[in-house]
Amino acid sequence: MEKQKVLWMNSLRGIACLIVMLSHIGSIHPQYGTYFNGCGKIGVWLFFILSGFWFMLPLCKYNKKITFAGILILYVKKLKQLYLVYTIVLLTALGTGSFSYAKEFFQHLLLIKGQGHFWYMPVIIKFFFVSPIFWFLKNIIQSDAYFGIVLIVLGIIYALMFPYTNYPENSIYLYWYMPLLILGMILSVVYIHLESRKIPSCIFDIIVVLMFIFILSITPWGRQLLWDKQPSSYLQNKYLLIGGIWCAIILSMLCGTFWKNILSNSRFLQWVGDLSYPLYLIHYLVLVKINAFHISWISKGILTVCVSGGIAWIFSHVMQGTLKQFFMDRTGEKEK
Repeated sequence: MEKQKVLWMNSLRGIACLIVMLSHIGSIHPQYGTYFNGCGKIGVWLFFILSGFWFMLPLCKYNKKITFAGILILYVKKLKQLYLVYTIVLLTALGTGSFSYAKEFFQHLLLIKGQGHFWYMPVIIKFFFVSPIFWFLKNIIQSDAYFGIVLIVLGIIYALMFPYTNYPENSIYLYWYMPLLILGMILSVVYIHLESRKIPSCIFDIIVVLMFIFILSITPWGRQLLWDKQPSSYLQNKYLLIGGIWCAIILSMLCGTFWKNILSNSRFLQWVGDLSYPLYLIHYLVLVKINAFHISWISKGILTVCVSGGIAWIFSHVMQGTLKQFFMDRTGEKEK
């Protein structure tokens, strides 16, 4: 994949993180907090789409070049990265009193509990545990078209077995989210066949705008403005709807040029995208502590953004680099 396309997709990850973070900050507003109900899920569902997409893309693009050993190394590396930062943040939560007892730390570490925003972690880590199944399927089914059909069938089966209408909010069980992750995988199959085709771009740039307007229209703000609906938990279980919209946005950006170029050239979104994982994990802990201060809502928001960004940068760069060097020194491994 070209560097430009990697950059704009990374910016989308930054957008997903900002949606979650700003929605949580908005939810503590004493007067308008209810208008942010469920808005963070818009970003979380994008995270799931991107997770399924980035997992499947190398398998579709370099199918014959990836061996079982190579995919296993990739999984182990990914799980190490996930668990390293997650463990550090859980220790921070334990040390700052976010957990009432040490047992909760181990329950989260073992993926049997997901308090607050931590519910996301058991789901995404479990996905990486079971994802080799899709690697085996892709190797058995060589045709992308047939493999895409199999994914569609699997997604429909999961959606029927675990209907979104019965979805328990913030569940830690993977099966609720499999249709969304499978949507991301299907997106990667379609992506491979579209990235080399020349299609009139301006039409798709307009579609991106229309899709974002539609997303705004289903937020509590939009629903009250358009249909005089009072704020509710309407968005909490709309992962299939919003996931489908995100897929349409990503494919439209791929076929277009305007928005893709803007995202590729946004240093801020690139920075947030690079820090999105630790930033997602740490920001809510910071927000809860800062919310106890007797200062204005705007001040709380600015403090949360600044402190969370600083801590996320430390987690992402300083601690990971230090721990990496620590293990290299003791194993005698030299960085290539």
